[in-house]
Amino acid sequence: MRQLRRASDVAISFFPISDPSGREVVLNRAYIVLLTDLFLVCERMRDSERLADGQADMWLVYPPLAGKHLHVRDGVNRGEIEVVVMKKEILTIRTESAEAAAEWTAAFRDAIEFGAGRALPFFFFLFFFVFSSGEES
Repeated sequence: MRQLRRASDVAISFFPISDPSGREVVLNRAYIVLLTDLFLVCERMRDSERLADGQADMWLVYPPLAGKHLHVRDGVNRGEIEVVVMKKEILTIRTESAEAAAEWTAAFRDAIEFGAGRALPFFFFLFFFVFSSGEES
């Protein structure tokens, strides 16, 4: 069962590899959510973007990202961390403090470890199947 590890308002910047001009994308109204094994990157809507019923207040910027596809490291500046997505995109996340960055880093590491651990039963099954099918009777 998934649980919330952390969530907060942050600022995010990155240089999308899909953009040949190499322009930086900055999300000053970012809101990130880290679940047990999933990472969500959202952006808060402006008042003018909200629907008339007021139900939605954020855009989902990326599809949900599985922890096993992430890597986290310290950022260049105090209060920053870098999240590497699928060994391609690097999201620089600016938190409110160095302490918050350290807490986010620990939470990401837990989610990454959890996500990597969920894949183990399949590999054990595959290992068992491959080697047990080659046994002679």
